[in-house]
Amino acid sequence: WYERRPPPPSSPVHLPALTTVTNIPAHSAWARAGRGWVTPNVTTLTFDGRFVDEVEYDGAREWIGGCSRLEKLEYDTKGNQGDNERLLTAMPEGQGLAGLRSLGRVRTVEEFLGQVRWDAAGVDQFRQLLVRRGCVRSLQEMTLDMGRDLDDTSETRRLIESAAALSDAVMHPDALTKSLMPCVSDYCGISLQVLAWSRQHRSKTVKKLVAGFAKGVRRVIFDERRQASGANPATPTSFPQATTLILPQGRRSHFCEQVRRAVKVAVKMPRLERIECREHWAWAIAFLEALHTAAPEKKLASFRLRRTADSLVDMRPEEVAMWSKQWIDYLSKMPAIESTEIFVEGALSRASLFECLYSRLTTMLVTLSKAEDTKHSCVMLCCEERLREKLHERFVGAMALFNLASTTHRLEDSLWSTFTLMRVG
Repeated sequence: WYERRPPPPSSPVHLPALTTVTNIPAHSAWARAGRGWVTPNVTTLTFDGRFVDEVEYDGAREWIGGCSRLEKLEYDTKGNQGDNERLLTAMPEGQGLAGLRSLGRVRTVEEFLGQVRWDAAGVDQFRQLLVRRGCVRSLQEMTLDMGRDLDDTSETRRLIESAAALSDAVMHPDALTKSLMPCVSDYCGISLQVLAWSRQHRSKTVKKLVAGFAKGVRRVIFDERRQASGANPATPTSFPQATTLILPQGRRSHFCEQVRRAVKVAVKMPRLERIECREHWAWAIAFLEALHTAAPEKKLASFRLRRTADSLVDMRPEEVAMWSKQWIDYLSKMPAIESTEIFVEGALSRASLFECLYSRLTTMLVTLSKAEDTKHSCVMLCCEERLREKLHERFVGAMALFNLASTTHRLEDSLWSTFTLMRVG
């Protein structure tokens, strides 16, 4: 379609009155390629969508390279790190971006490569790309979109430090007071250890970037490792939007200490309504009891237990019976929970134990539905495909018989291989 363009003009087309060009569709950027337009006075240039074909990049490069007075430049690479270099190198090194004041949203997660995020070196390259073109402590607006959890790894810490170096290099000092790395997704979370690390960091920008991200997260990942300083990084203003606290796989050596620390975090999350626990049963019960003691008015919308298929069948029968009894015995000592979930993942290494797995799941499902405040309990099958299909078949086969026999609950099949035990009446 772009090959049907009319031939280019024989001489340059001067457009000195053009100052603002916004929302150019990326797929139409080719329209400028080879046209000889001269646009020296454009100060605002924005594109909509992502560039795909080479001719689209050519057109975008001519737009960018032909605007020597840019103050606002926005484009969306969908997280593709190489696109920044393809586009910004249209501006020669020197002072071409010295007047730039806004760069909009910079995504660091590649949407088309399985959510791959830039590493620290990628952020450093982006910083150098801007600085070499004169963008030095001049930007008033730029948002770094991290797109995913800030988990507690050395890679994440280096990435944050590089993001801070980028901010210090290209942002105007007055703009550093703004939220430069906000959480822009409802699914992002942050490790408590990352927040603790940032608060002890020598860089004020590192502290600010992490604190700003934490204020928007919906999920807080509790890390069971001891704080080096002994200080709890959570305050009532640390996670104002967080609704979910994710508990770790508990360590028996520091069991009581972990529970106390986790409760201190939970009571400082004003919107907390969801708890997610991995593997350790006693951890979950002890935490819920301690939370109820510390905040007796607290009610939970949901409580999720994440277990692998193998970990369920590896439990001894007496362990299952003990957990079931403990859960029922401690109901009056735990917060009211509207919904409970068993999240099953992984594969079953021994097919001969399928019946054992199914039996464990039904026992857990019934046990978790015992509380009067619990309106529904469910099993979410997010395991290996063949195992999921087999479990799905068994649960469907049991539904009719169960619903005929029970007067208090009804078993229902819903989307995404989820079976819910609903309280009747």
